[in-house]
Amino acid sequence: NIIKSKISNQANTLKFWNKNEFQELELISQNVLSFDSNNDEAQSARLYWKSLFTNKTFKREQGSEDIINSMLNYSYAILRATMARSLSTSGFLPVFGIWHQNRYNAFNLVDDLIEPFRAFCDLYVKLLLNTKYSQSMFLTIPIKRDLVKLLTFECVYINNGISNISKAIEVFVKQYKRAVISNDIS
Repeated sequence: NIIKSKISNQANTLKFWNKNEFQELELISQNVLSFDSNNDEAQSARLYWKSLFTNKTFKREQGSEDIINSMLNYSYAILRATMARSLSTSGFLPVFGIWHQNRYNAFNLVDDLIEPFRAFCDLYVKLLLNTKYSQSMFLTIPIKRDLVKLLTFECVYINNGISNISKAIEVFVKQYKRAVISNDIS
């Protein structure tokens, strides 16, 4: 369900930018199997990144230091910290993940649960790049300030309404906690 949500949100991000590939991502999201045995997450990622950022030199790779990757990484760090705080205040130990099980990672559960929210970061970064920072080459303090505003970005449809990312994460974690306590994966 987490991977389905992630791919579905990626499809909605492409749809927002009028990219036809959103239809293919929607189809992929509907057919994700348990444990992502068809590797749909990776297949959708290749299509998604190629469609979202049409810059010929852009590649979503670890260690890349171009402005797009720098802004994405910084926004994911903000998202990760917000999810970690919400999980901790709800009584979870973030070290115990669902899928992530790295004993050297203190945030395995965080890394599992932020996946559906990453597309909102992508959308926000692309908005900033298209409106304010199209000529930027480096991650500057003003860019970082604008990226922190991601938390108040109202773009998440949750509980029959639009919410900002920070509040949506709180709601999501509460729903996750309810599901864990009642042993109900639906």
